[in-house]
Amino acid sequence: MVKIQSRLIRKQSKRSSRPYVYKQLLLPFPARCNRVLEPFLKKKLHFIMNVKDGFITISLAEQKDGIGENS
Repeated sequence: MVKIQSRLIRKQSKRSSRPYVYKQLLLPFPARCNRVLEPFLKKKLHFIMNVKDGFITISLAEQKDGIGENS
């Protein structure tokens, strides 16, 4: 089982202004998946998400040349 986590991120835009705050949503993978996921670390992945009838389907694929560069 996994839970979508929420984290507030604070970024300083200029020295004199207040920090910019935004919410980041995280989906950590279970530790048992680490070995399978390690080959994908530090690689650009093409992200596709579909939501339908209470299900979230997330697809991640290695980004090939020319695919998803503008998205």
